[in-house]
Amino acid sequence: MNLIREIKEYKVIITLIVLQLLVSLPFISSAAISIDEPFSIFYAQQELGEFLPVLNQGNNPPLHFILLHYWIELFGISEFSVRSLSLLFSVLTIPVLYSFGKKILNIDFSIILVLFFIFSTFNHYHALEARVYSLMVLLTVLIFDEIYNLIFQDKFSFIKLALWNVLLMYSHYLGGIVVIVEIAILGLFYSRLSKQNVLNFIYSGIISLILFSPELILLIERVSDFSTNGTWVAKPHVSELYGNIIRFFNAKYSILLLSMVVLVIMLYNRKLIIKDRFRGLFSQKNTFIFLIFGLSYFGMYLFSILKQPIFIDRYILFTTPFLFISFLILVKYVLFEQKNQLVLVFIVLPMIIFCKYVPDTDRNPDEIAKFVKNFKTKDKQILICPPFYDLTFKYHFQKEVFMNYTNQDSVSNIHSIYSISDEMMSSLSNSNGSIFFVDAKSEFLFPGNRILEDLKKNFTLENHQKFKGDYKVYQFTINKE
Repeated sequence: MNLIREIKEYKVIITLIVLQLLVSLPFISSAAISIDEPFSIFYAQQELGEFLPVLNQGNNPPLHFILLHYWIELFGISEFSVRSLSLLFSVLTIPVLYSFGKKILNIDFSIILVLFFIFSTFNHYHALEARVYSLMVLLTVLIFDEIYNLIFQDKFSFIKLALWNVLLMYSHYLGGIVVIVEIAILGLFYSRLSKQNVLNFIYSGIISLILFSPELILLIERVSDFSTNGTWVAKPHVSELYGNIIRFFNAKYSILLLSMVVLVIMLYNRKLIIKDRFRGLFSQKNTFIFLIFGLSYFGMYLFSILKQPIFIDRYILFTTPFLFISFLILVKYVLFEQKNQLVLVFIVLPMIIFCKYVPDTDRNPDEIAKFVKNFKTKDKQILICPPFYDLTFKYHFQKEVFMNYTNQDSVSNIHSIYSISDEMMSSLSNSNGSIFFVDAKSEFLFPGNRILEDLKKNFTLENHQKFKGDYKVYQFTINKE
């Protein structure tokens, strides 16, 4: 019987994976490569010895870049190629999440849990971006699955936990939040732990520390810099506390319908709920899940209010599996073990209906590059601000320029592509031809800059075009003497 059940569950998992691919693959190249993706792709295409020193100067641990490096060597730098790695991590999350959810809920609700994950707009988007966040979600679920085994099943593998923790910390420094939550939860469930399991957890921590030691000094430096200088993230308004939860449930109409379904069930079973007084809702296993989500989500919010802001959707994406499990625990509880497949359908339908399948980053750098490329003017000069936007532009304007990382400056000069800031305006050429100023919201990073004013003063404005996200391109003709 166990073998038959395992075969059936194997088919269920395969079906869910196929569904994930059907939902994701048609849209993997829908949005243009943008935001932080060009940075990841540009450095990951380089040799390890060349890009690792660059990462040591910034806020990016190396794991995702290393994985993306070898992925690019196999499949190239097209949108489909670089994003398929993130999709792979998302697909790998499905069996892990299904298995973990089954320990807390049951088979039917585990399927619903995975469907929530697949049709969550934010998880869907990050499965289709060449960034680290889908890997973070996978590793976080693996970590708390092992912590669950430690507390409730006595099947703990300290080697696995050490590995998952180290990989998470090498993926993103915010993995430290997960480590803190692990320690807090084990402290709260200390009475359930045997002395040997406490020792095993300590062994796991020691192994993690040893394996992460090459990055430890850099992490301390980054934390110090973070504490002193802060980040670009704005302090969250109280509305974001509930606003992100609404967004994780695919916005207001979806969560409204989900809430209505739960409310109807609660009204139907109100006598059972009153009699039980919600005692069954707060079993130790359920509390374990509530704590993972609550300590992570609300802890990051409080830290953002009291210390430094870090509370933005992608940084808290790793909490979404535990948010969904928490919600399904509530649904399962108010049903009081009543078998009702129709209820499960109504629970998952809002997520499916209101999922935004086509990613929209509110940016179209491919159209910006196409607009500039279509002007066949002689002696064309292209100025880009903010300076870091040049990688995004080059990726869409001319990939051979983007790929020639060993000779980037000279190749850019040959093609007359210059990233500029305010103080660099004096170096502009006065030869004949046209100047295109790609203004990627330069006022945001360089408030009060006079780039556009100086261009208008010294050259003749011929044309301008506005693009998504308030990005603009201006075409100037160089005045002849």
